[in-house]
Amino acid sequence: MKNPKILIANTSMDQDKIKIFGSKICVNSIEDLADMEKIERDKMLMKIKNICSYNIDCFINRQLIYDYPMQLLKSKNVQPIEHADFDGIERLNNILGGKILSTFENIDQSAFGTCEEIKNVIIGNKKMIKFSGIKNGASTIVLFGSSKEMLDEAERSIHDALCVLMKIRENPKITYGGGSTEMYLGVELAKFALEVSGVESEAIIAFSNALQNIPIILAENGGYNGNEIRSQLRSKHNNNEYTYGVNLENGNISCMKELKVIDSYRIKKRIITCASEIAQMIIKCDGNVKCKPRERTRH
Repeated sequence: MKNPKILIANTSMDQDKIKIFGSKICVNSIEDLADMEKIERDKMLMKIKNICSYNIDCFINRQLIYDYPMQLLKSKNVQPIEHADFDGIERLNNILGGKILSTFENIDQSAFGTCEEIKNVIIGNKKMIKFSGIKNGASTIVLFGSSKEMLDEAERSIHDALCVLMKIRENPKITYGGGSTEMYLGVELAKFALEVSGVESEAIIAFSNALQNIPIILAENGGYNGNEIRSQLRSKHNNNEYTYGVNLENGNISCMKELKVIDSYRIKKRIITCASEIAQMIIKCDGNVKCKPRERTRH
């Protein structure tokens, strides 16, 4: 379906009746019951006519659409989509535009949404409806995994990555990844420590060593020799090649600028600042208090 005119609704599509609680209707014959059902069907027919009077191409409803209104909508060449649930209907309203309606009289054109194309797609063994060409540029990521734990971990990773991108968009300053920033800071601090006399230089050297251990941790997490990689990185940075970091694809060092491995400056600064503050807090602890051992209970 190309460039459809879409109406998004949250309305009952089983029986369009007024909800009156604590009352009953009594009939004396089958004919009277048939008349009551006919009245309900006529009300639903009028509702469908109101919906279709705006020449829409697709009708999306949060609730279920029963057989009779489904048949009426298809007879009017309107594609119905049912049971979009609360979260789904809100997302569709945000990306398609328009409004979520419950009544269908005197609707202005701003209440309708649109996109370039609606089509059915099969991902894995699941049939889904894809809305393409969204003006707001929204996208959907579909995750498949062998267990709920794996899916949860993938979702957390994607969420963290999106948060990093959002922070970069707010503050476009970047640093190079792969441990290159930490190694650069560590090497520069080691040079600065040579200019400082007294015990203060020992603290600077300790901070420098801690930063230079980051490439070791990255390499060992990838299954490589961390000490060897750190030595190679230190040599590169001493030769003013500051963009070199750990390449976890092959276990060597590479130019992070060429590989386009970047980190957010804002996040990197926050990480190093927090780590420094925690280290200072631990150093200031001059004692500890031990709790009384828990008594063993015998049964």
